[in-house]
Amino acid sequence: MNEKTIVHIALFALLGAFALGGSASPARAAGVGGNFLTGELVVISEQARTFRLVGNDNRQFVAPAGVELDALDGKPVIVQLDAKGHVESIDPKHVEYKPITHGITTIYGELRVVDVTEHRFRIEGESGTYVAPDGIDVRPYAGKRVKIEIGDAGQVTDLHLAGVGEGEAAPARPEMVPGHSGAAPY
Repeated sequence: MNEKTIVHIALFALLGAFALGGSASPARAAGVGGNFLTGELVVISEQARTFRLVGNDNRQFVAPAGVELDALDGKPVIVQLDAKGHVESIDPKHVEYKPITHGITTIYGELRVVDVTEHRFRIEGESGTYVAPDGIDVRPYAGKRVKIEIGDAGQVTDLHLAGVGEGEAAPARPEMVPGHSGAAPY
């Protein structure tokens, strides 16, 4: 089969679907016992048990007995229709959510210049060195407390002087000395 033949077959199949009153919507798929529609369920009337699916031409459907429409309102579902277009079943559609696993790491400390030409520096007490973003001269920060932010790729995305107390641990509470009142032991 050549490419032209494949295109003709696809075109005839599409035209046939329209001629038979079907839909070329990607949300409609043939299934055993009827058609399946997918989309977000929107309750129109709880009493009349009517609903619609977002992305399916605002067509109204009637839910079968036993289906709690209120629990499915606003959720993605799979609706199975019989040959006459009546709803046979409504099932929740599993949507896999992947958490965002990236972010920014913030480091505070005293900056020590390692190589001025390459804008390379280290933070006192940290292992390894860092490279400042383009256009940032590290020399004015030498010996000063800074805040650096490191992106997903391990590159410094921001470098600036740390504010007073920024990034420092809160002072420890004084311990109570046995036999003394609540006054601080100085």
